[in-house]
Amino acid sequence: MRWRLKYVNIFKQLFKWSCYTTNVKEGQMAICLPLKGHIGRISALHPGRDSVFRVVNIRTKTSSLKRLIVKLCSLPSR
Repeated sequence: MRWRLKYVNIFKQLFKWSCYTTNVKEGQMAICLPLKGHIGRISALHPGRDSVFRVVNIRTKTSSLKRLIVKLCSLPSR
């Protein structure tokens, strides 16, 4: 648990509402914050009225969650 908290802090940068960046893709791994750091794979992207993706479905080992993109920390892929 301790290494996970340090690892998340390295990758998570809070830009809040200063820019629109949707750097998440379907099939990418992500960590849900602040929900105890559940790790899962993004299974679906949900666009808003203005066609900007703000909500995603994440499939974890035990469940499926619907989370905001700002509450995610996407893990680097190869």
